[in-house]
Amino acid sequence: MKIKSLGNLERDKVMDQLIELCAQHSEQNRAINKLTNVNSQTLLLNKKEIETRCKMQTELRELIWASVQEASYYKVPRATTKYSKHPESNCYIVDIDVEEDDMSDLELHCYIDSIEGGIRHFNFFRVSFVIEAGMFDYDGFFKSARGYGAGSEEEFFHRFSNTIGETYLDNIVSVVNSATFRMLYRNKKMELATLNVN
Repeated sequence: MKIKSLGNLERDKVMDQLIELCAQHSEQNRAINKLTNVNSQTLLLNKKEIETRCKMQTELRELIWASVQEASYYKVPRATTKYSKHPESNCYIVDIDVEEDDMSDLELHCYIDSIEGGIRHFNFFRVSFVIEAGMFDYDGFFKSARGYGAGSEEEFFHRFSNTIGETYLDNIVSVVNSATFRMLYRNKKMELATLNVN
């Protein structure tokens, strides 16, 4: 369940790289949409550029996945379900936000992907928790608003929501209430307190 944890500086570097790759992915998305939302005659003229941009985007998706694997704290185990829309999906906890607000005590920023028709589709989402009787109590999951969330494919949050709920949510809650995660949470809280003092 636990995967390697990078030092802060290395992790910041990988996270910056992830944000940059996601921005490039979004840029390609906008360009492809612009090139395809035209009349059929212009579409034929744009065909070569569309193919080139789609190829670049496919490469970016693989680089994003590699960055997620490197930066993440946990690879979330997949629950065994009778039927899953995305049987070959992956889920990672990429970022942990321990700064409390009116809505939650803890937010996890996660990545999910699935290969469909040879293409890796992905999305970033956040899972919110409140502390109840010393335990992290699940509060809901939503689209991620972090920098890398911009790279997410809009329609895939809704397409992945059943898979998140049925295949990963229980295991995300189990990870959060594990002794290993509690130690990580305490370290993050101490880091935050030190930053606030300085």
